[in-house]
Amino acid sequence: MISLIKYSMALALCGWAGMSAAAIVIHGTRVVIDGAAGEVTVQVQNNGKQPVLMQAWIDDGDFAATPQKAKSPFVLTPPVARIEAQKGQALRVIRMGDVAERRQESLFWLNVVEIPPKPAENLAAGDNLLMFSFRTRIKVFYRPAGLAGTAARAHEQLCFSYDAAARKLRVSNPTPYHITFRSLLLRRADGSMAGELPSRQDRMIAPASERAFDLQLKGAPSAGLAVHYSVINDFGGDTSGQSKSAASCQQKLAS
Repeated sequence: MISLIKYSMALALCGWAGMSAAAIVIHGTRVVIDGAAGEVTVQVQNNGKQPVLMQAWIDDGDFAATPQKAKSPFVLTPPVARIEAQKGQALRVIRMGDVAERRQESLFWLNVVEIPPKPAENLAAGDNLLMFSFRTRIKVFYRPAGLAGTAARAHEQLCFSYDAAARKLRVSNPTPYHITFRSLLLRRADGSMAGELPSRQDRMIAPASERAFDLQLKGAPSAGLAVHYSVINDFGGDTSGQSKSAASCQQKLAS
């Protein structure tokens, strides 16, 4: 299940009679839009015991953007829907404008906000209430047609270089695809753990870019370090791999 973010509070009075629990679930942890098709359907499900109102939109990375001000070349239908208890709703994502970048993936974000119904009995009785809306936000990758290679094997082209002075693992991604690590470990020649990526650190590396990851080190790293990792695939599953830590990464980044 996608982790949910408390998005807004309403009816915040002197006290509270209870807290609503999130019911809307998106099927999948990411959305991939094939440039050749230009659209995709996303399924959402109301797992709760009462109907809820859902609002959905796509933004270009601005977390604070409202549905009215969010920028993206995509239209969602329906943008607002009532979903009955234990029922689903199909969201159709359609590209309506040009995507600026044509030689690599572009990243957008799907937002789904669940607004629970007001408890009429409590309101009629004059109870103080604290009600929550819940916002789910997942990545949307727009993948232009004709990109080199495949997203499934993009991780095989990564270059890893441990910078002992900075105590960082530098990763170079020469491919046109976004790559997100589920895990990232450094192991010594004897197989012992030298360091790992902290759970709260951002784990994505953009296309044609390089970034340095801070690792939680265990003892002093030594020569002959190997990188063991798993990346998240299009279906939300894991693809594992390993590579030797190079002295430096001189790969030419795609442009």
